[in-house]
Amino acid sequence: HGGDPARRVDVVKVPLNFVTPNSLASVLKVQGISDWSIERIVEQSLCKGHTVVLHLEEVPKDQQLQDALFTIVRGMVDGMRKRYPKLVSNIVYIFTSNYPAGAAISAHAEIVHVTAPTAQQQTAHCVR
Repeated sequence: HGGDPARRVDVVKVPLNFVTPNSLASVLKVQGISDWSIERIVEQSLCKGHTVVLHLEEVPKDQQLQDALFTIVRGMVDGMRKRYPKLVSNIVYIFTSNYPAGAAISAHAEIVHVTAPTAQQQTAHCVR
């Protein structure tokens, strides 16, 4: 995006650890003129020219559930692709999880493994 340092980035967090595909679908899609669905929040940011980080956090352990939830989110983004073909590239997915990614997520993500520092490393960092 041209490296514009003034470009606004909005993070939309979607916690997946306590949802079912049905409950996610109910909060994902626009349902009325003044709702606060995830789709509405993303759409408003896109239309203002912002980059949207769609942070799918606490991805569950069950890989079939991961795939089902991500498929629902991708469906929302695919719908936006039809309405805003020039803007949808401004949506970036970030996944955080303590578990390996399922097939659907792996196909769309670069996996970065992050491990917590040891107690000794944490102490050394705090002493600095």
